[in-house]
Amino acid sequence: MLTSDEIEDLDENDSEKLFNISNESISIIFPDKMRMPNNADDFGHAMHLSIDIAKNDNDILDSLAKLLPIWRKELKISEPEKKRTWSYIRDRTISYRIIPLIDLLEFSKIYTKVTKKRVSRKTIAFLTYPHGEQDQFGLAQTVLPFLEKVKMECSKFFDEYKINKD
Repeated sequence: MLTSDEIEDLDENDSEKLFNISNESISIIFPDKMRMPNNADDFGHAMHLSIDIAKNDNDILDSLAKLLPIWRKELKISEPEKKRTWSYIRDRTISYRIIPLIDLLEFSKIYTKVTKKRVSRKTIAFLTYPHGEQDQFGLAQTVLPFLEKVKMECSKFFDEYKINKD
């Protein structure tokens, strides 16, 4: 990948070098004063790109995949958290048996309060996954973190709903 200095130093008459770099990605990030529009809020973290659409789709996508981390680093922007699609969440909810697990976890809280005996993760895993799809470690490392994320997203959704409704 060429830097802006290397691009400036290119000789228009050196056709071999120009041909060799024609397939390379070029990254130029302008200084803040050149990037900032009149109203910075209109653009947020937008970038203006020039893409040679005559190139193969995979080549363009590969170049962008390489350039995005570089641009984010130069602009001091962290990569956003990956949003999951509804089909992914639905499939995970069904395969992890989240709804029966929520019922079981709530029941185990009540059981613990009444009997003063704690229900182990091994027992919860066995009752939720009687055919051994998940063990206590899979439950702790995979299913419960997913459940917490879903609960967090649901609570955000309901909070936003309450705010918008009022």
